[in-house]
Amino acid sequence: ISSHGASRAAVYALLLIAFTLPVSLDPGARSFAQGPDTRLYLWTLGWDLHALKTNPLGIFDANIFFPETRTLAYSEHLIGAALLALPLSFLTSNLDLILNFVLLLATFLTALGCDRLARECGASTRGALLSGILGAFAGPKLARLSQAHLATLHFVPWALAFAIRYLREGRRRDLLATLA
Repeated sequence: ISSHGASRAAVYALLLIAFTLPVSLDPGARSFAQGPDTRLYLWTLGWDLHALKTNPLGIFDANIFFPETRTLAYSEHLIGAALLALPLSFLTSNLDLILNFVLLLATFLTALGCDRLARECGASTRGALLSGILGAFAGPKLARLSQAHLATLHFVPWALAFAIRYLREGRRRDLLATLA
């Protein structure tokens, strides 16, 4: 990462902390919203992490609506979020901390992804910075932090950036990154 890229990443990190206060300073004890949706996301993430550790191929056979099968498919599955959270889940079982970690990380990755997408489209470093700020910290995006299935769409700008690079340069690794 270039020094300009590192500087922009530092700006995104500082903005992330500032815009997500007080959760960013106490992610293990706070949440972006209380209510049924948050409880559903906590349960879903907890189930996903349990299944990934014990029976990954049975992840959709969640422990609800017995005797039905594949019940995780009845709602947002959050498997992508669980993959982000998996390393942290080996260190803690605090689902509030794990969910907030995922939401904060996804927001930071969105900023970096929008920055990368802007650079791939030919934007200046200032333009890329503005793109990262708007992509991750605009009101509509921040208002969705309590909705984990919408807050974790950080992969979209990255996929678009790699797709543009693949179309421009034809490198196989960019195509694979787009598909991933």
